Amino acid sequence: MQLRAQNVGHIKGVVTEQNGAQRIGDVSIVNKRTQDRALTNMLGNFDIAASVGDTLIVTKYGYATKNQPISSAQDIVIRLDKNYMLDEVTITGRSKSQEMEDVMNDYRRQGVFNDGKTKPLQYVFTPLTALYNAFGSAPKNARRFNRYMNNELEESVVDKKFNKYNVSEITGLKDDDLNSFMAYYRPSFQECQYWNEYDIRKYLEKSLAQFEKDGKPKFQALPKIDIPPQDLNKKDN
Repeated sequence: MQLRAQNVGHIKGVVTEQNGAQRIGDVSIVNKRTQDRALTNMLGNFDIAASVGDTLIVTKYGYATKNQPISSAQDIVIRLDKNYMLDEVTITGRSKSQEMEDVMNDYRRQGVFNDGKTKPLQYVFTPLTALYNAFGSAPKNARRFNRYMNNELEESVVDKKFNKYNVSEITGLKDDDLNSFMAYYRPSFQECQYWNEYDIRKYLEKSLAQFEKDGKPKFQALPKIDIPPQDLNKKDN
């Protein structure tokens, strides 16, 4: 029995929240000894190459990382605690995306249609609207704001996957090294929009290897500009 347990090829299990009421999908599971990897399915189930004595590193954004030792060949249940640490988050009654949508709705109330963009047949069927969209100041501002809004929403997707807590948890970097790493290796929205937990970990580990190979270069921020004190009450001659 002891010999068979030491030669187990796979360990199966399920990942749930701490109280066991909710199963968790897309959890990254890594065998610390072999670096074999697995992801839980939508029901929280997983199957990973592992043996008795190995340790599984279990991670998912929003939950505390857990090191789960394998003590038997039986199926295991891994329970994760939610992580409530917030990094410079301002709690407001409305999300940023809702506030930006309110701005666009205000433009629409001013007669701006299609976010200020003119459709090909609009000059034929609604020529006045087409001209307003082309030359009006409100449509012009709406187009500019729409570009800003789309960019902000894309950056928020990146922030959810590439943030200080997640990066530090996986790479072990802290302080200046963490800030430099995040500045050099921040992915674009196009790169990471479809990443799952495994993809994030794989990208960070590959980037960390290059970062260390390069000697952990310090990110050179823009120099601070000294602004002389202004006397607002002084009148120009």
